[in-house]
Amino acid sequence: MRSSAASDVYKRQLIKPTSGTVDINGQILWKDISFPQSIGALIENPSFIDGYTGYRNLKLLADIKGKIGEKEICQALLKVGLDPSDERKYKKYSLGMKQKLGIACAFMEYPDIVILDEPINAIDENGVELIRKILNELKEQDKIVIIACHDADEMDLLADEIIVMEGGHVISQ
Repeated sequence: MRSSAASDVYKRQLIKPTSGTVDINGQILWKDISFPQSIGALIENPSFIDGYTGYRNLKLLADIKGKIGEKEICQALLKVGLDPSDERKYKKYSLGMKQKLGIACAFMEYPDIVILDEPINAIDENGVELIRKILNELKEQDKIVIIACHDADEMDLLADEIIVMEGGHVISQ
């Protein structure tokens, strides 16, 4: 019941396009489906429960769908450079650690679509390399990765296609 309530909140947040279609595995968004079935996202700043560890926060979220267990949560944390056994509470995390936890959350359930808003914000150079590696692995697995980023050099490194938008409209592709 919780997962449907959570997805209902996200469904209300999607904006219907004024033209074109979004085809997800042969299903048209807003026609055949109202929301992508397999999606992970980091929108703006990650937010988790302050009094929980990073692992416990991810475990709480993973338990909603029951798709993954302890092993996959630990793997996601390690991939972004966080220690699954770190006992620090989220409120004690640095901004970069919070960002890494948000990224781990976005891909931990192996979604088909991953949406990341400014994924390298506040992340040190070693962390940036880890994030690039994760994004390349997702690409190799034929996942769709959509990144919103103001760093043109970073986009040149990561993207197969760059779409420049202004005021909600495509201005170049």
